[in-house]
Amino acid sequence: MRSEIVELKEKDPFYPCPKCSKNSLVQRDLDRYYCLWCGFRKDISEGENQGSGIGLVLLIILLTLFAPVLQSVATLFQSPYIDSDPTLPENTLPQ
Repeated sequence: MRSEIVELKEKDPFYPCPKCSKNSLVQRDLDRYYCLWCGFRKDISEGENQGSGIGLVLLIILLTLFAPVLQSVATLFQSPYIDSDPTLPENTLPQ
């Protein structure tokens, strides 16, 4: 009798719902759950970082911190000495 109760309990298809705390959450597919009581839905195939945006926030912070460094490097490459011809004297212009 006891083994039948344990066996029946292990086959119980209901899980506690994280929203309403009732044992009415059922697994509809391999990655979808639905609460029969409150209508809560969870699709675990979407991925854990879906909607969190932490990667995007970190990227914006890094770009904001390194923007002055990138700008100073860019001004180094806009130096007038890069475009000048070292074979010409300084006071003459090519014609």
